Amino acid sequence: MLVITSDWAYIGPLPLASIGAVYYIVMIALGSIWMTTKNETIEKILLPITAIGFLASLGFVYLQLFVIGAICPFCMMSAAATTTLLIIELVVKFNGGAAKTPSVAAQKVWATVFVTTALLTMFAMWSLTVLPLPIPGA
Repeated sequence: MLVITSDWAYIGPLPLASIGAVYYIVMIALGSIWMTTKNETIEKILLPITAIGFLASLGFVYLQLFVIGAICPFCMMSAAATTTLLIIELVVKFNGGAAKTPSVAAQKVWATVFVTTALLTMFAMWSLTVLPLPIPGA
């Protein structure tokens, strides 16, 4: 709660969590399109966006550890996801990228993306019910 209620949790009126949600929606959509089309333009766009996300995550982890003095589990999961995504993208790039990677049938990609996103969302919502979060005013 200290993290999400801190002065660092917003950029102007926008919560960082909302900006992160948009980042992940864009990355899921672009990654899925890339997997089905192997479009080199999308491939060139993905790596810089992920690198910026990774650097932002590093900054947010620093803020949590050394400025705010508290850890947000969702923020740490996001940092881990962005780090994993960057590693995957670098491996694909250095192994030849779109030119060497076969495309995947759209039905498989979009079905997997839908189910995975739904399950992760349900897990996140469920975890809110079991985390030891303080009750405001209690």
